[in-house]
Amino acid sequence: MIFLIFFVNMFEMIYELVASRAIAPYYGNGNYTMTAIIAVMLLSGSLGNMIGGKLTRSDNKYTTVGFLFLLSTVVLSFSLSSIPYMYSFLNSLFTDIRISISIYALMFFVPALVMGIFTPIAMDDILQKYPKERIGEINGRIHAVIAIGSLGGTVLGGFVLIPALGTNTIFAVIMCFMLFVGLFYEMLYMKDHKDRFNIVRIVVIVLLCIAFTVHQFINLQGNKVFAGDYSNEMSFDTAYGRILVYDYVNDDGDSVRMYRMGDSYASATYLDDDKKYDPVFPYIKTYDYAQEYLDVKNALMLGGAAYQYPKHFISSYTDESMDVVEINGESTDIAMKYFFLDDLINEYGSERLNCITADGRVYMNQTEKVYDTILCDCFSGGSPVGTLCTVEFCRLLKSKLTPDGVYMANCIGPLVGEHGLFIRSEAKTLSQVFRYVYALPTVSENKIEDCHNWMLVATDNPYRPDIAFDIAFGDDDYILTDDFCPVEVLGSYKINKGMDGH
Repeated sequence: MIFLIFFVNMFEMIYELVASRAIAPYYGNGNYTMTAIIAVMLLSGSLGNMIGGKLTRSDNKYTTVGFLFLLSTVVLSFSLSSIPYMYSFLNSLFTDIRISISIYALMFFVPALVMGIFTPIAMDDILQKYPKERIGEINGRIHAVIAIGSLGGTVLGGFVLIPALGTNTIFAVIMCFMLFVGLFYEMLYMKDHKDRFNIVRIVVIVLLCIAFTVHQFINLQGNKVFAGDYSNEMSFDTAYGRILVYDYVNDDGDSVRMYRMGDSYASATYLDDDKKYDPVFPYIKTYDYAQEYLDVKNALMLGGAAYQYPKHFISSYTDESMDVVEINGESTDIAMKYFFLDDLINEYGSERLNCITADGRVYMNQTEKVYDTILCDCFSGGSPVGTLCTVEFCRLLKSKLTPDGVYMANCIGPLVGEHGLFIRSEAKTLSQVFRYVYALPTVSENKIEDCHNWMLVATDNPYRPDIAFDIAFGDDDYILTDDFCPVEVLGSYKINKGMDGH
């Protein structure tokens, strides 16, 4: 029984990790996702422990637990199959992401509840075998086993299983384990109750569980994540979240391959040979304004994704070089294989494009290089990366730029109103370090009151494009610091409105 306690708590932590990964393609990998999942797991575990404590007095505790484990296998498979439809339904009802993501996370409630029910029953079984004077000692050992199981699940799930197997396969393994535990308890019950009705009931439940588990393991892998006329849809579970890649034909008749990370369309490429290095998203070309400021020889880009702008930069400018810092090395591998990055390097040479796998802030702390321009296009899910938004980072940024160097950062939102709080706060933060800070529109129809991509520019260079917009930040806007940088709240407009920002 002690081994079952260990494995149930190990699988419970693995379940929590993969549940957050199942939500990530729709709501991102940010603070809201983890908060919702942790809250649901704590709630379900607490209620499960209470119910399990009550069941210890029941003569039918074994069959009850066995039935619940078997039933939760069916519930989990049904929930996973319903994820895309539930996302669309909730988005149509709620504009506040905190409400929709909390309800969404409840889809993972039942299996966690059942795992919570199991532990008190198993503990009671063990403690009854020892004299009263040893209960404290044995209770301590059991809680140590629970903690070690949870630790093992965290390490095994995060470091090994998710990168190696992927979310859907791990869910299938979890369902197989729950099926085993449910069957084990039902067999204990069957030792004393061998009537025909119970045999039929168990056989029906087990067959149903097996059918749902096989469906999850085999068929769900190929299900489309997004409704629409898409082809070649692929998903990649990486250390930093699930990446979705799929092809479609846009309104202009161009074949396009999309790269989606979390809830955001992070990159794309045209599939035709004559356009494969051209930017798909209009905002990308706004980075070219750095060429008007100064004679760029070396550039740094924070955030590579599928290398949409680096491909355009290297293919358009003959003498320049670029370092690209991308935290997720698997993103670079995907860009090589599916987004023509390998073609670019073969055609223009690897000496002009340096792909660096690192955290942007860490790289900036460690590098001794100084750049003519630094470009930023980094998001965690739909939110800006907080460590790249603070005044401390701005000071670091300035130290890595030439005296007339230019920093340009892609931001999403309006410039005015309550939903423009992040852009104004980031501009106010940059203004503490740089002499000139303004916004460039990324499309001609940009209006300051509408949610668009805007390119924030920070520089000590007096050159200013005619199309630049001043940003009127006030006393209510924040100066973001390493101590206080609530970007999930300040930058949540894009998610709430369901916009892709491109």
